[in-house]
Amino acid sequence: MKKRGLFGAIVLAAAVAAAGCSGGNQTVKTDYVDDLSQYVELGEYKGIEYEPASTEVTEEDVQMEIDSLVQSYADYEQITEGTVADGDTVNINYTGMQDGTAFDGGTDDSEEGTNLTIGSGSFIDGFEEGLIGASVGDTVTLNLTFPDDYYNSEMAGVDVVFEVTVNYICGEPVVPEFNDEFVQAHTEYETAAEFEEYIRSYLADYKASSAEAADQDTVWQQVMDNATITQLPQDKVDEEVEAMYAAYEEYAGYYGMTMEDFLEQSGMTEEDFRAEMTTYAEETVSRQLVFYAIVEAEGLTISDEEYAEQAQTMADDYGYESVEAMEEALGQDVLKEDMLWTKALAVVMDNAQAVQSAETDEAE
Repeated sequence: MKKRGLFGAIVLAAAVAAAGCSGGNQTVKTDYVDDLSQYVELGEYKGIEYEPASTEVTEEDVQMEIDSLVQSYADYEQITEGTVADGDTVNINYTGMQDGTAFDGGTDDSEEGTNLTIGSGSFIDGFEEGLIGASVGDTVTLNLTFPDDYYNSEMAGVDVVFEVTVNYICGEPVVPEFNDEFVQAHTEYETAAEFEEYIRSYLADYKASSAEAADQDTVWQQVMDNATITQLPQDKVDEEVEAMYAAYEEYAGYYGMTMEDFLEQSGMTEEDFRAEMTTYAEETVSRQLVFYAIVEAEGLTISDEEYAEQAQTMADDYGYESVEAMEEALGQDVLKEDMLWTKALAVVMDNAQAVQSAETDEAE
């Protein structure tokens, strides 16, 4: 019954079509990198200097985690008198009916109810406006029509009736105190001090992992900057664009939208969208060219033994029942390419040099 926002930033990765050989050491290659010299000139990719990302866990970091936790358990002061005004947050229960029968997704009869801010646009047109002026405790009947472009095509343009009960108006949030009692009620720990130590440990692991990824991004960007792309194979750029377009089209379909609907709600024309995808595709193909240039320069391969061992680990990590199931879903060539990328990145990072900036040295 709520409006569906556009599915936000969809991360799309078009797998590179690859052709591998069977037996022995296996190097995955694509048609457009058979002669890399016409496309890319590698610059320095070993000995890259970079300033490592910080892994320090501060007291401010710990406090932010605590604040976020206690706020997630905040309760609103319940105002049980008065009328609903625009901008109020109200707690409601509702039942939606089509031709006298409740329809799927149109009812909330839970004890907790639903908090709704009037004017937020979270519900279909007329729902929130219809509650303005209602008194706490009132049950309001709303005769509404779902919009013609509603994401659920079965409900698009359908006339419905909502019975909405206003339970209370939400006042100021009441944030619980962080103490032993709170920790015992909402975590597996006994004391606030123990939970704080857990947060520090968790943040240390998280920051270490994030810093590693950030360092890799920093170094790889320098590798890209040092390389010279002399030409981009247009056919491969076009393939990337079409793959991304098809993926967006598929996702739009999950929400009952056509690609035209998606573009309209995104405020983009077909031309604008394809231009944006082309920019991304050119960056993707450029990265692929540099990646394969390093693979070729270093003579990197994936042996049968390496593939078997790593494929099993990947299947376990990705939650597949077997390596065969993963291969059927993703394809052997994509898996081998991922393994080669790990090797190429290891070459770059193993030879990179972490340096501290003057500001960092002074701070220490």
